[in-house]
Amino acid sequence: MPDLSRVRALVAKDLYEAMAAKGVVTPTLVVPFMISVFVPLVVLGGGALGQNAMKMDPADADKLFGLYAIPPELVTVADRMLYVFLNHMFVPMFLILPVMASTLFATHGIVGEKEHRTLETLLQTPLRASELIAAKLLGALVPAIVIGWISFGLFALSTLVGGALFGRPVGLSLTMWLPVVALLSPAVSLVGLSVSLVVSLKARTFAEAQQTSGVVVLPFVATMIGATTGYVTISPAAVIWAGLALLVLGVAFLAWLAPRLDRERLIQTL
Repeated sequence: MPDLSRVRALVAKDLYEAMAAKGVVTPTLVVPFMISVFVPLVVLGGGALGQNAMKMDPADADKLFGLYAIPPELVTVADRMLYVFLNHMFVPMFLILPVMASTLFATHGIVGEKEHRTLETLLQTPLRASELIAAKLLGALVPAIVIGWISFGLFALSTLVGGALFGRPVGLSLTMWLPVVALLSPAVSLVGLSVSLVVSLKARTFAEAQQTSGVVVLPFVATMIGATTGYVTISPAAVIWAGLALLVLGVAFLAWLAPRLDRERLIQTL
């Protein structure tokens, strides 16, 4: 059994060092603000989304709106489009935040140790392999989940305030966002963490690891494009099934990867 006091100490050390690194702090502050606050306020303020919605072909609008359960009190094309965007199309963009956080903290937890020449010292301590693995996983997964929760809180607040300021009666659907925040967000964090750990075993610098790990956001960009064109429907059922599938995938991958995060393998990467 891992010594929980050792695990907590190593997690605290990793978090302290990560929050002192500009390469970690800047993205975790700027990107959530841009996505969770700036984007919804601009959209609700009558940005390009509302203007383009008014120019939509009625047949295309009816086809898109028919894919989602839109409250009947939203009667204008612009308000209905805003509802679809904020509750469905925005989901892949939102998921970039926990994935970004998990990759940042995971790569810094290993590659950052390499850059600062502290990983070799850490591996020479009496720390067990299971304790090292648990600490590195928790040191990335917990911040990613917390950042996802905080980002959603900012998004919900921005939507509420923006709707009141700009006279947009568009609210968030709890049925849609609850499984996103409770299930899908932690699941994608776990998958992002898995990918980052694989990259970290080979990368020697933090910048190199970040460039390689960045490909993990591409599926979310593709999903958002598919949703805007009507080829992908982001529904509560789809979110739940995707979350369960990614959760199983992430756990299975980590179960395969964990034995390879031993002292010998890590020493070879120094």
